[in-house]
Amino acid sequence: MKKLAKSVKPVKVVDGDEEESSIGTTKKLMLQTLELVQPGLIVFMIPPDLILSHVRSAVEHQARSGGQKMGLRFPKKMPVKSLYAGNGRKVSEAKALALAQTPLDGASHEFVPIGTRESFNLVCDEGLCVVHPIIEKAKGSLVTFAQTIDAPSGPLAEALIRLRQTAKQAGSFVLLFLKTDRRPNELQLTDYCDDVVVIAKCSPDPSVLSAFSTDVIGLRDLNEVGIGKMMCSVRFRNGQYTWTWSSFIAADILNRVIWKLRGSGKTFNEIGKIVKCDKSTVHRHMADLPPLVERKQKEGWLKPYADLIDIAIDSDDDSDPESKEE
Repeated sequence: MKKLAKSVKPVKVVDGDEEESSIGTTKKLMLQTLELVQPGLIVFMIPPDLILSHVRSAVEHQARSGGQKMGLRFPKKMPVKSLYAGNGRKVSEAKALALAQTPLDGASHEFVPIGTRESFNLVCDEGLCVVHPIIEKAKGSLVTFAQTIDAPSGPLAEALIRLRQTAKQAGSFVLLFLKTDRRPNELQLTDYCDDVVVIAKCSPDPSVLSAFSTDVIGLRDLNEVGIGKMMCSVRFRNGQYTWTWSSFIAADILNRVIWKLRGSGKTFNEIGKIVKCDKSTVHRHMADLPPLVERKQKEGWLKPYADLIDIAIDSDDDSDPESKEE
């Protein structure tokens, strides 16, 4: 698969506008062939070192806007019920954060307190008794909640089966944000859910608050064409959170810079001088990166990266355009 990916002819993108290029058009057509998300259960696996609210807000925004940046096609303007365990403090905090997000016309967002403590376990018998009635009354809506888990897969598997069954019978959509350091195959999540999305931390680009990747396990065969594995960059500026989605290149900054330099037409030798390594090392880096996209960069794009990684700035280097923000 890797050799096949490297044999793909680079696609030229003028001024970095992927959405208006042939690659953007092809990608849109491919996304349109994917089935809409159906009632049921989607689990997002989030590592402990990521800020949960950054991931949850970005995903809920996609669902409420009918977005498909992750490769999951949500129905348009889906109402969302976000459940928060505890004494109400978490709900008031979530409402406050929502005020700093882009408003969405016609897509309601309700914040629901459940339980009496933050440690309330939503995937045990007690928690399921609270969650199930909410799911049963949420036909056509999205119900989201988060849970930290490090227990054996047995009790979790039973809870997931019950949640999925209830959601399908009710015609509702459930998103479970599962905070865990375990791998999907350890928990066998794909056996009990409609989709599993693996979240991983990425090093943020300049002026980015945080970044993470989303990897839809069921869409991995489409990764090399830029579908199913994305990077989300979270920004906070002018008093508002925004999310920039782009095709995943690499989790670390150095590899993303190398990939962009190569796509802008730089030779391995020229890239080596910029990132201060020999061309054979650059070649090894490129071997592990996605198929190349030829993209003309805007003037000055490389300079902000000098504050994050050790590079030699060339005044002729030109900028990475930001993807469309949502």
